[in-house]
Amino acid sequence: MTPHTVLQSNPGGASLSPPCPRLLAISVKDLWKRYRIEKVSAQAPHGKVFSFLKNLVSSNGLDPGAQYFWALESVNFEIATGERVAIIGRNGAGKSTLLKILSRIVPPTLGEARIRGRVASLLEVGVGFDGKLTGRENVFVNASLHGLSKAETAERYDQIVEFSGIDRKFLEMRIKHYSSGMRMRLAFSVVAHLDSDILMLDEVLAVGDAAFQEKCLESVEGLIRRKRTLLFVSHSMPAVTRFCERAIWLDQGRVVMDGDAKQVAQTYTSHMVGPNSVAGWTREQVEPSTASLASTEGEEPALQATRSTVASEPELLPDGTIKEPPCADLISVRLMAVDHSPVQVVTADQTIGVEFIYEVLQPGKVVLPAAKFFNEEGVQIFSAVYTNPDYMQQPKAVGKYRSVLWLPPHLLNTGRLQVGVNLTTPTVAGLQRHVVIERAFSFEVFEVPLGQPSARGTYKKLLGAVRPLLEWETSVE
Repeated sequence: MTPHTVLQSNPGGASLSPPCPRLLAISVKDLWKRYRIEKVSAQAPHGKVFSFLKNLVSSNGLDPGAQYFWALESVNFEIATGERVAIIGRNGAGKSTLLKILSRIVPPTLGEARIRGRVASLLEVGVGFDGKLTGRENVFVNASLHGLSKAETAERYDQIVEFSGIDRKFLEMRIKHYSSGMRMRLAFSVVAHLDSDILMLDEVLAVGDAAFQEKCLESVEGLIRRKRTLLFVSHSMPAVTRFCERAIWLDQGRVVMDGDAKQVAQTYTSHMVGPNSVAGWTREQVEPSTASLASTEGEEPALQATRSTVASEPELLPDGTIKEPPCADLISVRLMAVDHSPVQVVTADQTIGVEFIYEVLQPGKVVLPAAKFFNEEGVQIFSAVYTNPDYMQQPKAVGKYRSVLWLPPHLLNTGRLQVGVNLTTPTVAGLQRHVVIERAFSFEVFEVPLGQPSARGTYKKLLGAVRPLLEWETSVE
């Protein structure tokens, strides 16, 4: 691709805007893309020719009887040189269409896109490969499409093959006999060895085995360290927060949100999960008259609760004694950020709080909130209990209380966590349990952005329930 490429559609004949500043790698201005919805027709061949001529002579080039849809509508953004930007959104949002326009595969209907620098793109598995050619021939053809000369490709051929991990005996086989994983390996290997200024990836890291995915991740990280511009389309929000500093959220062809990758990923995830899965619990979710709700398969975590309630009639225990009414009732519990805004998705370097709102119903007893944290496998990671000795010894008056449990950054490992909460009173004989919510809510922990302090250091992933960021000290003895 030429160092300065302009993709445009200017049907009105208006003057074009001046070239982008040197600091910009990509500039997209009022970009629109329209597709025709094709219908299968049993029309005779001469009828098809007549329809084609009818469309050709029409004033606007549109078939009055056809249906069209806009894959992109008025998309505007700028990407600076060396910036790492993710394009996110549900299927059909226009992400791949946008990358195809920037890669010069399809033209825009309206608007313009300016690209400064050599572009390497990997939009689909094996795109640009010819099934009739061998693997070796496709390496040279694909590299030439990305601007590499035959001599440059020959010089890097051995490195490309070694990176792909494909046995050399298969390189003389026609690529139509390759599996999708082998095609992706070879295609990504070519892209990884280009001297590109801009790299565009469209969900390609989801293909291939785990070992090759790690190679791809290392290659992307290497490009980032060399300050290459990255445009990354992915449905994996952990990958978005790991590789990108900025994210653009597309929905139905329009830009919904453009900003910090962590913030956009959190907002997008909360939107996709839905309002009924906010990381929190309220007592309205459990019938007040229900003394025990058993956990059943398929039940929402927030409704898997066991709690005590005040009975209008004295309740007898199995031994015939009267059961004491509860001393406290839980009103709500939620996950929040340091600014007290509710969150459902966090990154490992965030400080987060678990807020308890509860009522003390009887005076003179100590009432303490507590929480338990579980990983995706249901293994308990740790418990968080009240540790302030003065508060623990202080009997509470009747009223409403608010307690917040603060979790420091770099404590939790990545993945989905579940939280159980309870209200108890310590006694000599043990604990008097007033409210026990086995699974009050769950939330997701994403990876720390590349280049930021992280407990995993240079490792790709750390195993274990927690991953604290600890200090090391080394000296020469």
